[in-house]
Amino acid sequence: DAWSQKAEFGGTARYSAVGFSIGDKGYIGTGVSRGWGSYYPYQVEKDFWQYDPVLNIWTQKADFGGTARCGAVAFVIKNRGYVGTGEWKENDFWEYNPSNDSWTRKADFSGEERTEAVAFSIGNKGYISTGRDGIMSDIAYKDLWEYSPLTDTWAKKADFGGGGRCGAFAFSIGNKGYLGAGNDFKDALPFNPLQDFWEYNSEDDTWLKKEDFGGGLRGNAVAFSITGKGYA
Repeated sequence: DAWSQKAEFGGTARYSAVGFSIGDKGYIGTGVSRGWGSYYPYQVEKDFWQYDPVLNIWTQKADFGGTARCGAVAFVIKNRGYVGTGEWKENDFWEYNPSNDSWTRKADFSGEERTEAVAFSIGNKGYISTGRDGIMSDIAYKDLWEYSPLTDTWAKKADFGGGGRCGAFAFSIGNKGYLGAGNDFKDALPFNPLQDFWEYNSEDDTWLKKEDFGGGLRGNAVAFSITGKGYA
């Protein structure tokens, strides 16, 4: 239960990027390196970087296959990474193969184009849920979509049990997915942070409310799981 500083990320400083792990390596890419306030014009990226925890080094890999973007989502199925959606009304979806450092376009995301959604994987399926309709929109989603890499198809599943939101966090443990917190849009902008927390059962396609997130109200948090425990 301790933190230690590691090598700084190899790319430019940024926010609203995506990250995932495959095997014993981590990957981070896309995101905003300049934007808002005095930093206009908006600068989005498509570079991708691999982190080796044994050597504690970052190595640049092949750029993301789609256009530069932020607010995308990512998940991993077996030894492939998947990245899609994003801030500028993108619904394209891409597969990353670390064995040959290549990107392949897959079937477009079947839900409404969105940004700041969340994603997780369970077994051989990937899931995308929540998010909002663009950078200044007050439309928030609660639908859930399942991706099968075997058939390269999307299927709509039971809507998320909480209200529509963006900037939530999610992870999976075993055959369950977990989703919580984020920002809702009851009064449009500014955001209203949340702390409710929900469990998704992929076997019967149902949602169950769990204990609220322990850290209180917040949006745009991050989460991961390690050996049967989730962290946010």
